[in-house]
Amino acid sequence: MASITPEVKALKRFEKISLNSGESKRVTFILNQKDLQFVGSDLKWVAEEGTFKI
Repeated sequence: MASITPEVKALKRFEKISLNSGESKRVTFILNQKDLQFVGSDLKWVAEEGTFKI
């Protein structure tokens, strides 16, 4: 459980792609520890252990 509740949604590793009508495409990306950090109650960036839903 996080020490505080960070924002519910955050856009990370965004990349715009183009698709034609009816087309599908597999997109992969890698998140690192910095991507999962949030500002803690002491106003410093922190990454806490836990399970993340993507």
